[in-house]
Amino acid sequence: MESSRFRRRVAVSLALGASVSRGCTNLIVTPGASVNGSTIYSYAADSAGLYGTLGRYQAKKNIPAGTTKVIYDWDSGMYLGDIPEPSETYDVVGNMNEFQLTIGETTFGGVPSLCKGQKGSVMDYGNLIWTTLQRAKTVQEAIQVMAGLVEKHGYVSEGESFTLADPTEVWVLELIGKGDLVEGEKGAVWVAKKIPDGHVAAHANQARITEFDMKDSETTRFAPDVVDFAVKAGLFDPKAGKAFSFSEVYDPISFGGARWSDARVWSYFSQVTSIPDFAKTYEKYVLGEDLSTRMPLSVPVKKKIAVRDMMQYMRNSFENTVLDMSADVGMGPWRARYRDRPLSWTYQGQTYANERSIGTQQTSWHFVAEMRGWLPADVGGVFWFGVDDARFSVHVPFYAHVKIPKSLANPGSNGAKGQDDENLLMGVENEDIFDDADEHDDLGSILDGQLGLGLEESSKKSSVDIEHFSFQSLWWINNLVANRVYTQWDVIEPVVTPAVHAFESEFFGKQKKLEEKALEISNPKRRSRFLSRASNQYTKLVLKKWQALWLQLTLQYRDGVKVLSSRPGHDHGGNAMGGAVADVVQGSGLPGENEWPAEWKKRIVEEAGDHFRVRSSRDKKLKKSSSAQDHQLLNSRKALIASGKDYRNTVATGAFLPPRGESSSYLAPDEQVASPTKKGEEANAMAWTALVTEGTAFFSRAWSRLVAPIKGKSVVLDTNADELYS
Repeated sequence: MESSRFRRRVAVSLALGASVSRGCTNLIVTPGASVNGSTIYSYAADSAGLYGTLGRYQAKKNIPAGTTKVIYDWDSGMYLGDIPEPSETYDVVGNMNEFQLTIGETTFGGVPSLCKGQKGSVMDYGNLIWTTLQRAKTVQEAIQVMAGLVEKHGYVSEGESFTLADPTEVWVLELIGKGDLVEGEKGAVWVAKKIPDGHVAAHANQARITEFDMKDSETTRFAPDVVDFAVKAGLFDPKAGKAFSFSEVYDPISFGGARWSDARVWSYFSQVTSIPDFAKTYEKYVLGEDLSTRMPLSVPVKKKIAVRDMMQYMRNSFENTVLDMSADVGMGPWRARYRDRPLSWTYQGQTYANERSIGTQQTSWHFVAEMRGWLPADVGGVFWFGVDDARFSVHVPFYAHVKIPKSLANPGSNGAKGQDDENLLMGVENEDIFDDADEHDDLGSILDGQLGLGLEESSKKSSVDIEHFSFQSLWWINNLVANRVYTQWDVIEPVVTPAVHAFESEFFGKQKKLEEKALEISNPKRRSRFLSRASNQYTKLVLKKWQALWLQLTLQYRDGVKVLSSRPGHDHGGNAMGGAVADVVQGSGLPGENEWPAEWKKRIVEEAGDHFRVRSSRDKKLKKSSSAQDHQLLNSRKALIASGKDYRNTVATGAFLPPRGESSSYLAPDEQVASPTKKGEEANAMAWTALVTEGTAFFSRAWSRLVAPIKGKSVVLDTNADELYS
């Protein structure tokens, strides 16, 4: 049986492959839509092949004339060329510079023929971001810098949606190269739209700007030839009577653009907007069933949003929507909000989709940036940074000029090959900001507690990256924890999520006092040292606690069970034979279920019929064993339990122990308890071996091998079906 929801055939289109080649999500809050009047912008870089680090460019002054910046492609590391450096560049931490300007992106791809650079082009999307952050102080300056860079040096990447945010405003700029469709054309075409104050916006690997007012210079900017080039390239016919739409011309909507990309925007908008019935209005669109009803670029909010709210929106997995991943067979027995890749798969000539939510396993790094214009820039800009899956990752606050913690630093063996190490400081900055004693560095009263359990450095080598593991890498430790959740979601997610929230609550609780203390320091350099030290201690704390959390999860959750502590007298033949034996919870162990979700069991029974059904001894179709009847064996065991006796350890001690109390749910409900076995009999049991094979019910000939005659009485091993057949 197939649900119609999962038989949505994926439409083949030009944009389908490009829309999912490199996944990212951007969520935006304008000052008028935030609780405290700050600008909030969140970003997730989603690529399973990308190692998550926090980078930094140091500011430079008095750069000699004629100095050039070497440009290497951000993804491939291929040398692209050189561009002139200005006389001064600004300090950049992650995607935020020292003036709180923050820039990020999501790749939409677009028309394939435009996704290849022209000969001599130099700028790629990554260098476009970080070069602009080094050269611009505001969004208005950033638009000019980006436009100038691609016009002068060309553009080699796919189509991109860029978010440009500062303490006062947010713009979305969408850009695509000119490819080789028109001879002699170089650079890119683009359009930028200001997000209305009081609105939120988002983009997620699908171009979002459609029609725009070319006469409104206050809210719209665009390349002079954005329309003319489309006409020359045969992508737009002005005589057709349709208004020019950037998205429809340069990145036409497709099933993938709606289901895998705009669905993430929809999940965010549906939670925050004041527009009535928004989720239902665009439901068929995000399902890929009606591509004619495009969502607006931005929406007003029903309630103002805080930074912590944004962290939660970045963890969204389509909960309680038509795309909820815990509501179909793909959830498995653990109700996992997780789907393996690829996003599309085929069966009998049909193509099907896996869902793509904001919170996802392949995230490399992510951030929530807050820009507060009423504070000094080095305190007002907070870059809350995390690595790996945002759902199970703690956001740590960083400020301008920070010293990058070693657990988040890139030692140089990963990323764009050949990057200018003097210019791009992916590790610890050259100047040790902790050399001088600082009378204001009384962090002991602010950062309470010990750092917790640590693990020894696995290697003295600095080569930690996507191919080299280290317990001292926060990205690797986050992966270990998150991957434990994926295997037993229903029981481990409730352990990890509260730990994430507890950490973030602690950091937010200390933030006000920390910043008040920083503002008492008049010297900007010393103020930055103070804040940097706090960020480093926070990061170290998260690393140590997450190491301990992974150890806890590994010890307690494995092999599809939950392992509890052992009890006195409950062992396996003494230490020489393995020592204590732990109690085990099988199945989910959740209240009201204890086994698996009812919908999951229903699906198995519907597909397998009686293949897995346990037969009762009264089943007329069941062929009886030539030895003791099933009900005799079961009655004997129940008789022991009813009389307070247990066969366990009888062979070794000759005495009965109190019952363990484990489940006997495998017993058929219609079985009757027989009279108790004679008390006080000494057992002189012969050795026995349980030999059962997969697919046989326990009411079979195997029972004869589990039975030992003790003075004419038949008893069975005190265990349950799960232990026999697991």
